[in-house]
Amino acid sequence: MSSNQRVSRREFAAVATAAGAASLLMRDPVLAASPAAARNIDAHVHVWTPDTTKFPLSSEFSVADMQPTSFTPEQLFGHCKPQAVSRIVLIQMSFYEYDHSYMLKAMQEHPGVFSGVALIDYQASEVVDRMHELESQGMRGFRLHSHGDAEQWVSSASMAKLWRAA
Repeated sequence: MSSNQRVSRREFAAVATAAGAASLLMRDPVLAASPAAARNIDAHVHVWTPDTTKFPLSSEFSVADMQPTSFTPEQLFGHCKPQAVSRIVLIQMSFYEYDHSYMLKAMQEHPGVFSGVALIDYQASEVVDRMHELESQGMRGFRLHSHGDAEQWVSSASMAKLWRAA
């Protein structure tokens, strides 16, 4: 193309999209191995198990709250595979509150399939340490438990620490 030819927005977008996709494929081994099969991502899924002995519920919940009684990764895959969903963002299930054991187990058992979003207590004195710990275990995002006081977040000293760490 000579220097006096103009590129349309559509041509620019097509080239930029192809370059971005190529860059993603080079950085992501799951997509690089099978880009056609990895097209669909479910961005918000909760998983839980009926095994409340090994994975106890938060004191805020009871077994009666678990409806349905379970939604394990295996049950999830039964819904995802027919839709060609091969990657999933797990969101911490409220039943477990700040104990991420079950979600971390699912992530470890299915590497490259799951990413995780942890639930953190912004008021906890160790919130920054907890964020780093969860990040080192594979969490890629964090959501906050409001304690019913979301309007106070902006001026909270612990939120200021959290935002600096983020």
